Amino acid sequence: MVMVPSNNQDKIKYLKRYITLDREIDRKLEEVARLRSKLTRVTEVFTAEPKGGGSIRGKTEGIIAKIVDLEREIDADIDRLISIRDNIKAIIESVEDDRERLLLQYRVSRAQLAVMNKKGLIQNDADLTRTGVLVADVYRKIGERKKKGGGEVMARMPAEVWRFCVEQVKLYPLYEAQYFEELKNAETMYLHSDGDKTIDPTKAGGKASSPISPIEIRYQAMESYIEQPYIKYLAKCVARMKDVMRGLEPDELEVLRAVWEIGWRDNEALARQVSTSKTTVARNKRTIVKRLAVRWGLWQ
Repeated sequence: MVMVPSNNQDKIKYLKRYITLDREIDRKLEEVARLRSKLTRVTEVFTAEPKGGGSIRGKTEGIIAKIVDLEREIDADIDRLISIRDNIKAIIESVEDDRERLLLQYRVSRAQLAVMNKKGLIQNDADLTRTGVLVADVYRKIGERKKKGGGEVMARMPAEVWRFCVEQVKLYPLYEAQYFEELKNAETMYLHSDGDKTIDPTKAGGKASSPISPIEIRYQAMESYIEQPYIKYLAKCVARMKDVMRGLEPDELEVLRAVWEIGWRDNEALARQVSTSKTTVARNKRTIVKRLAVRWGLWQ
């Protein structure tokens, strides 16, 4: 049975143990790599010496012993890390405050959370919330640059803007499919909702003698559905990418479609796909990202 700390601050401290232990494992792994590199150098030096130049046994035994001890410690630390990780889900679920739970689940800072609340970027969907964190970072960095530059955004695109726009490019087919699926849901809601219902206007300060028509009821239900924050966000994603696509050259469009087919990262594979050079692929990708950043109002 998982022993859950009694208050949120204790829960946060408990979860920080995972991060601390994870960093300690990384540090020990780096030390092991350093010792292995040293062992290789020692071996190479003594191998290159003429016979009778000395023995490497004493020098290598000490290094090997340190490596073995560190690897045993790492194994024990990993076992502890797995145990803590297995408890994290239960601990996060035990946090009653939605904001605190989101802070722990997505490792969102309070500054990011404040922007996400202000901009309506917190969603139930995990992918949309992760994207919301990226958007929050973009807004924060743009605000910082405007303050430092007297309202001017620096000419070089901030890394946060670049990452956000690349993510938009890669996920566009999914965003588009989800958006049109939501539009179908809205249409179904309009066509199949109960049109016999009427709204009592007295609850809104009106007169009981002027009920809203069934068609208007269905329309308002559909409109309310479409006005949900995450559907509006999907609409923005789709509209801005389409704006970008309308202004692209044919070779740039080819690269964009190849990205959607085989992925963003491998310029060599993309170059083969569209029968061009890696340099052209990289240049076209930069053009696409820059234009998308301009459409979002994040760069100029």
